[in-house]
Amino acid sequence: MTKPAQKKAAFVFEEVKHCYSGVPALEKIDLKINEGEKIAIVGPSGSGKSTFLNIINASIQPTHGNIKIFGKDSHLYSPKELKALRSNISLIPQNLALVNSFRVWQNVITGGIGHYGFLKLIKNLFAPSKNKLADIHSILERVGIEEKLYSITSTLSGGQKQRVAVARSIFQSPSTILADEPVSSVDPARAASLVKILLKVAEEEEATLLMSLHNLDLAMRHFPRIIGIRNGNVHFDQSPDQISQSQLEELYELKESEILQDG
Repeated sequence: MTKPAQKKAAFVFEEVKHCYSGVPALEKIDLKINEGEKIAIVGPSGSGKSTFLNIINASIQPTHGNIKIFGKDSHLYSPKELKALRSNISLIPQNLALVNSFRVWQNVITGGIGHYGFLKLIKNLFAPSKNKLADIHSILERVGIEEKLYSITSTLSGGQKQRVAVARSIFQSPSTILADEPVSSVDPARAASLVKILLKVAEEEEATLLMSLHNLDLAMRHFPRIIGIRNGNVHFDQSPDQISQSQLEELYELKESEILQDG
């Protein structure tokens, strides 16, 4: 019997530390993420989850230590290589980064910005081919808002805008999808629906998915691997069935000094 092919490492953190103005956001992170994994990143506000994702995206370089991205040290990528790298790693930011004055199809088409030159991007934004619009319509069908193809984005609900951001990510055809608190502004039912859509998309595209979540229940119910981050440190890195109640309580426990910092 032949053994299944072993997954390659997509991202390897080696004693990664990152500081902002001397204040640590991440402290000595050592871990490996394989291609195709589906991972939830959980932890309290300010724990370092967004910094963790931005280091994976090479938007920021670690202050100390190193991260290997697709087998290469992140600091060894040239500017041209970094552009190609980021076109292969889709980031859905917390604020979604949509242009409200654009029609939905225009926001989706910006997902191809890393693959286009400036002139081609302008052409696609204002004079797309019928085939391009058909492709976008098919993507919108996958996220359940195909009827919003020509809608102005500002007229959409919060949940619909989140689906536009997911559609933009699909259009990018990435090997990795990073989602930073993508369901923080919608009700529990819509949050669960969006998480399921992202997991299904990642499965269909054979993409690695890392999603930071405040909703611990969603993480525990839907993800096979959960990384808990507290005060810039990995508090646990386990499957849901291995995580104890005491670990969860410690993850979210607020010390008196932290309460005072919140004002």
